[in-house]
Amino acid sequence: MEGKKRGVSVSLVLGVLVFGLLGAARGLDDGSVSGNVSQHSFQRQFGFHQRPAKEVANIKSNIVSMSLVGSIVGILVGLFVNDVVGRVRTLQLCIVMWIAGVIVQITTFGGVGQLYAGRVVAGLGCGMTTVVCPTYLVEIAPKYIRGRCTNIFAGSIYLGIMLGYFANWGTSLHLADNNRNQWVVPTTIQIMYGGLALIGSFFVVESPRWLLKAGRDKEGVEVLMNLRQMERHEPELAQELGEIYAQISEEREIDSKYMVFKELVCHGSNRYRLFLGLLIQLLGQWSGAAAVTLYAPDVFQIVGIAHGHRLLASSMFGVVKFVAAIACALFMVDYLGRKRALYIGISIQLLSLLYLAIYLSFRQLLELSPAIERAGIAATVMIYLNGVGWAMGWNSVQYLFNAEVFPTSLRSVATGLISMFHYINLFSCSKALPEMFLVLHPWGTMAFFAAITFLGILFCFFLLPEVAGMSLEHIEYLFLLPWYKIGRASKKTTESDYLKYS
Repeated sequence: MEGKKRGVSVSLVLGVLVFGLLGAARGLDDGSVSGNVSQHSFQRQFGFHQRPAKEVANIKSNIVSMSLVGSIVGILVGLFVNDVVGRVRTLQLCIVMWIAGVIVQITTFGGVGQLYAGRVVAGLGCGMTTVVCPTYLVEIAPKYIRGRCTNIFAGSIYLGIMLGYFANWGTSLHLADNNRNQWVVPTTIQIMYGGLALIGSFFVVESPRWLLKAGRDKEGVEVLMNLRQMERHEPELAQELGEIYAQISEEREIDSKYMVFKELVCHGSNRYRLFLGLLIQLLGQWSGAAAVTLYAPDVFQIVGIAHGHRLLASSMFGVVKFVAAIACALFMVDYLGRKRALYIGISIQLLSLLYLAIYLSFRQLLELSPAIERAGIAATVMIYLNGVGWAMGWNSVQYLFNAEVFPTSLRSVATGLISMFHYINLFSCSKALPEMFLVLHPWGTMAFFAAITFLGILFCFFLLPEVAGMSLEHIEYLFLLPWYKIGRASKKTTESDYLKYS
């Protein structure tokens, strides 16, 4: 049954803010490095002007992607630490590693190796956040706002990107090209943001689901009462506790990481959930939107934006993606549902990519004219629309789906594996993008991304289930259906329909 909407708990708000807004760790890293590599001071300090163009392109892609390599390792670390020490302590470890990596970066004076090392260490912390933050948010949020709470993490990634873009644009205007602070200042913002998050982490409550599973029943019940603003005897709280205890009693049969992996890959229901989570990452990352974010100044150059305006255009790109992501987090995923929001987002993304592919194919053949200039302005708008579509679509579902469809005992491991696959694909796509522009040409690259996006629409229609408004425990019944019926099931599908296949 649908729970009553009680007064908002201060503990809930604080937990959502601290864990949710830490998505900006990834965004700040992406936004700052995207602008850094285009700053003259950065290029001069690391000797770009003294190297061949091909070597510069390779070093630039390495600098951008080294953090993603660290993130893959960070996910593996978070995978095990998250269940051992709890969500809050894992978060604090993430932040410390992230800040340490940034310090290594800003103390670099021309040594590319030290810069690589700093970005790997910072990536370790950023990668761990994608394991712990969505898991925590799903576990503390009431089901009627679970999507909104979890997608604050996804939306705050673009808060970080926006801050990183604007910081680079500001220093390019007010600091000389021979001043290393032109790139150091935007990077240092990560330390300030991380420091505030670290302070806030000492005031948040631990996940009640993790506490109950760890045997700290009294504390877990008290935290859940606080989060829900209910007393122990109230039916809704008693029902939620009963569902949690029932699930935990089943999960305690899985007493090792080996058994968790075995349960994940050998049990048909869990294996299908894992397959869907991996496919979301594959289709989402190779739709190209995230890689374009990392190379935003270069992409705006392709559509004809002058050098002096590229960082400003990138900054506005960050604003557009941030506003779209927050609008989706607060209003769309729970009101419209996961699938409908994803449909709208992917459709916008597909239309924008088709326009860019057509425009770029003709732009190479035609002489510059007022009509071509107007078409170029429309192409710039399409880049912004592509960002809106990504924020509403793949970005809204890629973290939420992983965190809410798996049982508690499998959630950290499953989320970690899927997040690792996320970064492997993001690394591959961002590393490949410069080469794709050379081999496929810009128009062919956009056409490739459009084809992947069309496959995403088919995936959404036939395979992706709608879980908006379902309790985490009720989602278990959904995956008892045959795989070909799961994607077309809805809230109208009754529990008895599910149990026919149990």
